[in-house]
Amino acid sequence: MAKKRILVAPLDWGLGHASRSISVIKALLDREVDVLLGSNGRPLALLRREFPQLESIELPPYDVKYPTSNIYYNVAIQLPQILKAMTQENRIVADLVKKKQLDGVISDHRLGCRNPGVPSVVIAHQLHLRLKHPWLRWPVREFHYSILRKFDEVWIPDYEATENSLAGNLDHPPVPAPPATYIGPLSRIGYRETPPAYDAFILLSGPEPQRTRLEEVLLKQAAQLEGNILLVQGKTDVENQVRQVGNVEIIPYLTSAALEEKLAASSIVICRSGYSTLMDLASCRKKALLIPTPGQTEQEYLSDYLQQKGFFLSKNQSEINLAAHLPEALEYKGFPPPPPGASLLGNAVDGFLKRVGA
Repeated sequence: MAKKRILVAPLDWGLGHASRSISVIKALLDREVDVLLGSNGRPLALLRREFPQLESIELPPYDVKYPTSNIYYNVAIQLPQILKAMTQENRIVADLVKKKQLDGVISDHRLGCRNPGVPSVVIAHQLHLRLKHPWLRWPVREFHYSILRKFDEVWIPDYEATENSLAGNLDHPPVPAPPATYIGPLSRIGYRETPPAYDAFILLSGPEPQRTRLEEVLLKQAAQLEGNILLVQGKTDVENQVRQVGNVEIIPYLTSAALEEKLAASSIVICRSGYSTLMDLASCRKKALLIPTPGQTEQEYLSDYLQQKGFFLSKNQSEINLAAHLPEALEYKGFPPPPPGASLLGNAVDGFLKRVGA
């Protein structure tokens, strides 16, 4: 019997969607599924480095940027290109179903990656978009839900029990239709105990130009600190050469295994409050200083929510002061150990493959 072929397609909104898709890809490979990778830019480069043996295709770029701190303006001026990308990738998937004989699609919020002829799942954690203006909430939510309902199922990378939730109100309650399944947090790294080699680990991610702006600020401040600092730029599309600037070791990117090793050997992490990064923090159980991306209301909500729970210190990019804020961040407790239970992701993948006919 021929292997089933599944397209896994993460969004190009930073590296988070691609990094959390690694867990899904590994679960499929463990079940002897033929996986086709689909994305673009840095996310596709990351997946190709993680899975060099797998076939991959380039999908149209959403290429969302955050030139200003006004999320409404940022999205409004880029909405035409987003809709165009969705239309293009929908046509590409239809063609792949025929030419590559796809048996199913797992999309990490690529909203055009679906096809009515095969089971199509979308991974989404932000089911309640954070909008400051109340009059925008209902129409935007209904537009978002109308797209999600075109998929057969929504997979939510979180715990269903609200007391264990990493995302808070962002994904509770889920979209009423199609069926929604909580698959637990997705992380490409595990937990290990290692003697500290770095006093701080700066982990950069997210869309430009804010990624570069934060790197410039943190590199300047880190050079004035004592101790060993590691800065990972999150740039998978450049040559991976390590360089040293004073007490700061700079690496363009890390594979999953190397990331797990470096995180374990770090006393604290300085990072964005993107949800995929938070899931990695939950997995490695590290303390962190969170810096939400300006203009991303989701990250602002998550960092405030987790600070209120006493897990992490959150500071805006404009006010960050590593010398003052790192000692304060170490006083926070970080995520608690995960609750015991069966593999939620494994159960979801098995159910999906049954629908596929594997």
